[in-house]
Amino acid sequence: MLVRRIRESFAAKILAALVGTLGVLLLVTFVVVRSETSRQVGLAVDRAVEGAALQLHELEEIQRLQVDRLAYPLTEAPRALAALEEVIRSNDLSELADRMAYDVDFAGVPEVLLVLTDADGAPLLTLHNRDAREQSDPVGLRPVAEGLLEGTEYEVRSYRAFEDGFYHVLTRILELGPRVLGTVSYGLPITDADMVRIGALAGAEVCFVLDGVCVAGTAAARDSLAPLMAEAAGSSEELRREALGRPWAIRADLLVPGSPAGGSRVVAVPLDRVVAPFRRITQALLLGGLGALALALAAGSVLSRGLTRPVRALVAATGRVGGGDYEAEVSVDAHDEIGTLAEAFNDMTRGLRLKERYRAVLDKVVSREVAEELMASGVELGGENREVTVLFADIRGFTALTEGMEPQGVIGLLNECMQRLSDAVDAEGGVVDKYVGDELMAVFGAPVGRDDDPLRAVRAAVRMRDAMAVLNEERAARGEGRLGVGIGLNTGEAVAGNMGSSNRMNYTVLGDVVNMASRLCGGAGAGEVLVTGSVLERAGPSVVARPLGGRSFKGFSSEVEVYSVDAVEPQVTTPPGGVSRAVQATALFLAGSLALAAPAAAQDGWPTLADAGLAYISESGAVQIDLSGRLDLEFFGMSGTDAGLAEGDGTWIAPRLRLFTDVFLGDHVYGLFELRGDRGSGPFEGEEEIRLDQAFLRASTASGSFGLQVGRFASPFGSYAQRHLTDQDPFGRPPLPYDFRTSLAYNDVPSGIPRFHEWRDDPTLRGMGAPPIWGVPYQWGTMASVLAGAVNVRVAVMNSAPSSEPAEWNWDRERAEHPSVVVGAGVALTPSLSVGAGWSRGPYLQDTVEVKLANQMMGPMGEDARFVYDQDILSADLTWARGSSVVRAEAFLDRWDVPNVDGRPTEVSYTVEAQTDLTAGLFAAVRFGHIDFLEHEESRAVMGRAPEWDYDLSRYEASLGYRVARNAGVLVSGAVTEQTGPRDADDNLLMLRLWWAF
Repeated sequence: MLVRRIRESFAAKILAALVGTLGVLLLVTFVVVRSETSRQVGLAVDRAVEGAALQLHELEEIQRLQVDRLAYPLTEAPRALAALEEVIRSNDLSELADRMAYDVDFAGVPEVLLVLTDADGAPLLTLHNRDAREQSDPVGLRPVAEGLLEGTEYEVRSYRAFEDGFYHVLTRILELGPRVLGTVSYGLPITDADMVRIGALAGAEVCFVLDGVCVAGTAAARDSLAPLMAEAAGSSEELRREALGRPWAIRADLLVPGSPAGGSRVVAVPLDRVVAPFRRITQALLLGGLGALALALAAGSVLSRGLTRPVRALVAATGRVGGGDYEAEVSVDAHDEIGTLAEAFNDMTRGLRLKERYRAVLDKVVSREVAEELMASGVELGGENREVTVLFADIRGFTALTEGMEPQGVIGLLNECMQRLSDAVDAEGGVVDKYVGDELMAVFGAPVGRDDDPLRAVRAAVRMRDAMAVLNEERAARGEGRLGVGIGLNTGEAVAGNMGSSNRMNYTVLGDVVNMASRLCGGAGAGEVLVTGSVLERAGPSVVARPLGGRSFKGFSSEVEVYSVDAVEPQVTTPPGGVSRAVQATALFLAGSLALAAPAAAQDGWPTLADAGLAYISESGAVQIDLSGRLDLEFFGMSGTDAGLAEGDGTWIAPRLRLFTDVFLGDHVYGLFELRGDRGSGPFEGEEEIRLDQAFLRASTASGSFGLQVGRFASPFGSYAQRHLTDQDPFGRPPLPYDFRTSLAYNDVPSGIPRFHEWRDDPTLRGMGAPPIWGVPYQWGTMASVLAGAVNVRVAVMNSAPSSEPAEWNWDRERAEHPSVVVGAGVALTPSLSVGAGWSRGPYLQDTVEVKLANQMMGPMGEDARFVYDQDILSADLTWARGSSVVRAEAFLDRWDVPNVDGRPTEVSYTVEAQTDLTAGLFAAVRFGHIDFLEHEESRAVMGRAPEWDYDLSRYEASLGYRVARNAGVLVSGAVTEQTGPRDADDNLLMLRLWWAF
């Protein structure tokens, strides 16, 4: 918000400049002070550390001289070394201890630590204050001795803590001629008193840290600062901490270079005396800076207010001008640059007021589009050829109605009519060219053209007719006479441009297309819209018009076909269809064309029955019949025999032809009749046949909220039936639950549970089973549908269950006595996501089959046999679509009644698929399906086990499709089906489909 305020306010910019400059100055000063503080602190720490190191070095040198004096009799006298060798050889360590204790006493050193090792570094004797320890290493110097003996040095230094003391230890080699006898180590103590003296000279707290413990140091270093000293000993960085109410800088150095285990010398330097002067400077800087900022804000506010007052006035006046108030001006109180700017602004608004008056007059004389075209291209004589749609509208009976009226009343009535007619033209993006008395001329396509100008012109004409109907209702309420309007339209090429003289011209269109539109208007009755065939051809099928035959018009040598427009409705698209062997030649032609098709061809359409004019529209437009079809040629390659409906091994060609007849009766009755020719629901099922797959009528309310459908149609169960064999189905076969036969045989009734379980291992019965859903059932029935907002509910009564075989889909009055009930519901949760659910219950085998089976029964089944073949299915589906990608999922819970089997066999199945466009016209899709046959619990009591009543299976599918034209394409699809049964082979399927919707 602050940045935005600065960007948008001149006063804020001035204040920001003053405050920013002062702030930068304060910041630089603060940075310099902090930098100098850090430098001084560093110098103080360096001096303290260097002083402590120097004092420690002096102490170590003094101790070195003492060690030289102690070691001289032992290391420099050959006789003493020879005697030592003899003592070591005789292992008389007690005598050696006495001798070395005597030498220490003689040297007058109050406390010393002495360690003697052999030539291998093994300890022989440790002597501390006459306390002798033989062949032990309590000080831990053996590694030091071994390292010295293996190296090239003569002496090595180390530090050790021993019996509450801290010792500076020097270890040397003992040699007798060329022979190495061993090592001797002398350790002299470093006491707290030494540390106090070193700390006082260095002006710091000092201690030696060994294994995380301060073993010798000043009082504060061994007490309050001990944790900080230990922390610094493990770090190579300088630490800054607060302790004892003071800031400290703590630095550590290794006692033995390269050996952190050897201990550290830690120095803690108090910083309060160093940083105190800089703190006072910083406080003064902050107080002075805040005062300077306050003063800058006050001075800047006064200065910016004086500078920005005229600027704000200019901004306010500019806003008024932007809102269309060209009367805005500002007062000129100064003679500086601001005053000059104000005067220039006033001159600008005066010019704008004059130009607006010119523009207002121009907009009233011509349309806004024409005015913009004239201003963009300049006002010059000339024109260009353009395809336009011209509309003439003439008020019928206007002269008779206004006879005897006052001129003012005539003008008022004419303006009221023309206002409504003009609004209709403006609503569809047309241009009112001129008014000629009680006639209006409008143009669509000039000066700005659109692809759907003819359709817009027809919609404008219908709007005019509706607007005049509303006007007549208002006039009738006032007791005034009715008015009518006759309208004529024509589409064609005309000359559009500025016509007239060099000093007075008009933008208009000229040509035969204009004359024909005027003639049509003259021949139109009140409330009639007459158009030519060129208008209908370019406006598209959404225009409902009645042919009036050929008419002759003045100025035209031949008759012109004239049509009367009844309405403009949404364009009706026909559903896709199928293919048959009777037209295999056409399909082969399609296959050859696929290789030559270019991607751009996907934008064009192949020939259709509609292109051939095979349609019927009654004279009143109440009856419309459309013909369409779809041709599919499918090539199958299959390996496998038992794992689904598509049974077989080898290759097949399966043609399919579907012919559709769409019937529209008025606005609320629709019928569909589908004639199909193929070899059955599977690609290799039998001989070719022709059958009526769909035949229904649907009546709906005007709003479409309720509909009633009667006849033969696809079951409303599940979501797949709505896209079966259409462009929305990207795979070669139905989803797995629609395409797999279970071990439920429809030609046999089990005598009980054991016989029921024998079915699944009998391959001869597999092909005669019933699938959870048999393809897409086309059954006879009645369905009611309700649409309420985003919720759609369908309730149907069908003559068979979804798993009934196709032979039972046909009409049979007896089957209507035991119908299936199907309920489906869907809701659009978002524009991209919709969900649905369904339920179905009914018999999957009919009474005729039951009677036949009863006649075949023998033995114990007899009269006690049961013939219940009901099926319950619950379904749920989901569809998510965004952009060019679609994801669909569908799940089923299926329960069956099997005669003479206690308990209901149950299975759960589901499919998931995803589809996306790769490029223009090219898409890819994948799908996974699974059926899980649940355990049959009642089998446990009879058979001692509860096995699954059929073998689970999964199917993996992938497809690749390419649309070579708007209504033709190719699809390649593959599927792999895997089943767990020992006697059920897996299926592999590859399919190529060539299709053409015509």
